[in-house]
Amino acid sequence: MDINVLKYKPVIERVLSRLKIPADQRDDMRQECYVALLEKKHHVQKGIDRDREDTYVSRICRSRITDLWKTGQHPQRTKEDPGPRLVSLSLPKIMHQVEKIPQFKAEVTDEELYAAILSLPLDEYRAVYNVYVDGKSQRETAGDFGISRRQVSNLIERGIKNLKKYFEVEDGD
Repeated sequence: MDINVLKYKPVIERVLSRLKIPADQRDDMRQECYVALLEKKHHVQKGIDRDREDTYVSRICRSRITDLWKTGQHPQRTKEDPGPRLVSLSLPKIMHQVEKIPQFKAEVTDEELYAAILSLPLDEYRAVYNVYVDGKSQRETAGDFGISRRQVSNLIERGIKNLKKYFEVEDGD
């Protein structure tokens, strides 16, 4: 089976936009997505068969980019600033904090949660992590970041909204 990966450019662009990949780095990430689609063409065919082609393509692309984040090859993550730490939901303290997030669905696996967290821009991730996982107040987080409490609140709201959007797409299967 041969597929024309170029026809998926609009889907890939939506993924890159949702993941906030800077314009100067999109070409590299787009190429990574094209390669991932070629490597997983049987998954793309499965999406075509189930009339969910865009969903499958989106997941494959997002998965490739998050894999790059995990290995430190993502252009927005460096060795000095590797991004999110992997946190397991099996820890009672973490699960209790995560359950406080409105509309959190408990059947989310550690891997799904990690991928969702990796999809957040770094500033949103840090704000959400400090408040919901480390248990700091918004005021303490603001002091740590050198910004206002209102800015921290806005970052958290955007982060939670982005997590909800991430799982809305995921819920499609």
